[in-house]
Amino acid sequence: TPELDQDLGWVKEVDHQNDPNYLELVSSALTEIDAGNMTKVVTARSLSLPANLNSAALLQRLRLRHPSCATFAIAHGNQVFLGASPETLVNVRGDRLETAALAGSRPRHEHPGADARLRAELLANPKERNEHQIVIDDITNSLTAAGVHLDAPAPTGVMKLRRIQHLHTPISGNLPGNIDILDLIKALHPTPAVAGLPRQRAQDWIDENELMDRGWYAAPVGWMTPEGGGEFRVALRSALLTDESLTLFAGGGIVDGAEPDRELAETATKFEALLGALDLTP
Repeated sequence: TPELDQDLGWVKEVDHQNDPNYLELVSSALTEIDAGNMTKVVTARSLSLPANLNSAALLQRLRLRHPSCATFAIAHGNQVFLGASPETLVNVRGDRLETAALAGSRPRHEHPGADARLRAELLANPKERNEHQIVIDDITNSLTAAGVHLDAPAPTGVMKLRRIQHLHTPISGNLPGNIDILDLIKALHPTPAVAGLPRQRAQDWIDENELMDRGWYAAPVGWMTPEGGGEFRVALRSALLTDESLTLFAGGGIVDGAEPDRELAETATKFEALLGALDLTP
């Protein structure tokens, strides 16, 4: 078993829960939405820890802690981009396509009764359902425009992860013969789950207002076969590892009715997927 090579006790003092700049960013996004310029935009932030970590050991910890997610690592020079993504962008087997809408969330709770209440609240919350429906509509419209014959709509459920639970709606269909997985990625990415709507306006707003370069955060990551099948995930719950630092990324969807404090808390919960692998959170 590779060692993580760390002395990170002091990092427990790093504050991943407060970020005044992010509160400002969310407020600014809400102003744009209120003015009718966007329906939804995904705001993101980063958290950098000075650390020299073993990427193989960190990846192994992520795999053990998040067995239902797809773990990934891509090395480029002295940098490694890695994570454990819960979100499928597209999965193609033969002429069958599977994807899902994943948007709207609540934290988990260690007490089963409280956890069930959070789940019920998530399913019943109009703001969360609206945020989720925006993603469903965009994915189904994009796939239909690409010529995919979609199956009857599936019911919305809840995907439960270690620290967080998300509204989740499977979407599937049959592919026409002239489409491969790269065509589907082009049609789908970036979904409103990572950018917003209208797509170009949201992307422009993110470029102008977000206080970081996303790099490969929220990009498609996966594999394909020579026949055009394969699977790609959205690179969420991810981090960039260098010789000197580990930079974590997290974001959340902003729609009408969002509250900056709650959105900030959601990003903190998402950071914990990676901080937990460093033994820095439960």
